[in-house]
Amino acid sequence: MRKILLATFLTANILFIICTIPSHIFAGVDKESKEYTFASDLLQTLHYCQWAMGYYPKETDDIPKMMTNTMTQNNKFELGKSFLKKYLNDNDNEEMIKTVAEGVTSGIDLLVVTNNIVLKRLRRISNMDKESLKDIDYELAQIASDRKQAWEALSTSATGVFYVLIEPAKSENPKGAIPYKITDEERKEVAGFV
Repeated sequence: MRKILLATFLTANILFIICTIPSHIFAGVDKESKEYTFASDLLQTLHYCQWAMGYYPKETDDIPKMMTNTMTQNNKFELGKSFLKKYLNDNDNEEMIKTVAEGVTSGIDLLVVTNNIVLKRLRRISNMDKESLKDIDYELAQIASDRKQAWEALSTSATGVFYVLIEPAKSENPKGAIPYKITDEERKEVAGFV
């Protein structure tokens, strides 16, 4: 999972360096392209996912602390997802924007679902339910598998932002400058900030 998490945030850092940061920092850009705005929103989403991972429960925590951290993690995931919701139902967006938004939000949704399963199990344990430890090894393995799948969906989808920002090559051996979909002014603002 660390490799997947690292890949996701490496993608975000590269994206940050290449072309975008949150739009409120750049008052000098008059009108942002939809690609630039989407990339900024995606970075905000990834930031909240990274923030949520800071609340990952530790094995040494007591049950109430584990439950609190897991609930806080879900809140951060949901906040992150809120930046991409507008791209899911907007038919004016290009297909790649919608695809990336769907992939990232589905990964986040799966993380929240697995956290809810953990919360349910922890609640049963804290209530001294005799059945609370039944099949726990299987359920923990399922949760780990689902989390891995969620992070893979999230990280794989996040890298699709490059296809949102760059025009595909029109030949097998393209030459010249990279054909960005964002303006030179947007790129210069970012380069000046970095």
